[in-house]
Order: sequence, then structure tokens, then C-alpha cells
Amino acid sequence: MQTGTVMPESVWVEEGSYSPGWEVIKNLNGDSLDRNLRKSNWNFFFIAGSIHAISWGPGNGITARCAAIRALAKTKLKKFNCFEITEVTIRRLLGIPYVSVVGHSRHVQEDRVLESSARRGQQILEIASQRALNETTALPRPA
Repeated sequence: MQTGTVMPESVWVEEGSYSPGWEVIKNLNGDSLDRNLRKSNWNFFFIAGSIHAISWGPGNGITARCAAIRALAKTKLKKFNCFEITEVTIRRLLGIPYVSVVGHSRHVQEDRVLESSARRGQQILEIASQRALNETTALPRPA
């Protein structure tokens, strides 16, 4: 989930840092999050068309994370605020190992009609500027 994504107060998600600008939801899977959001009259859109990303290297957590970060970059370009990983596989091409990550963009919002790309982009900028404002006001002032 993109850092700063607005969620209804009735839906509690345990978040952990994943990469700059993205957090992992630790306590819910995609179906559980969808059910909880719908109970609160919010929506968790599933975007058709899978996103694929790969990273060359041994099939370890670092390589999988690199592939996932590449998939997140593709999701961010489309201005969606969530990404659900549906498949992680370790493969070889001519003996060289790589990790493939497949998933789908998802989007959390209150409205039942998916917002335009321009509106989603505007919301991302608003959240980022609010976060920057909060960080500057939290800094101690020089004496």
C-alpha cells in the first residue's frame, strides 16, 4: 500500500515499511482487506491486467524484493495506491537464476466509481505535501 493512503477509521491495518513510499500490510490479505473496506462502504478496486517484473540473481529475499519494487514502480506510474502480489517464482534462463513477481494494481477509495488517473495523481501529490508539512513541523526549531 502506498504510504499515506487514506483508509476508513473502522479498518485497522498493521503496516510495515517496505520500500520508499510503500508499506506492506501485515495483518490482512487482499480478500480480508476488501471485505473490511466494503463493510465501511469503501471500495478496493481490482485492476485487470497483471503486472510482471523480474530481477536477476539467486532466488532469495533480496532478489524477490527488487522484483517487487520494480512492479511497485509500474503501479505508481498508473497512479494506483495498492499492489497485490499474486505470484513469486524462481526461474532460470540459460542457467542464470531470476525471480519473477506477478500481481495486480489495486486502489482504495470511498467513491464507488474509480477516479480518473489525473484525480488519483492529484491525491498522491496532496498526501505527499501533507506528509512533508508534517515532517517539517515536527523538526525542532533552532534556538
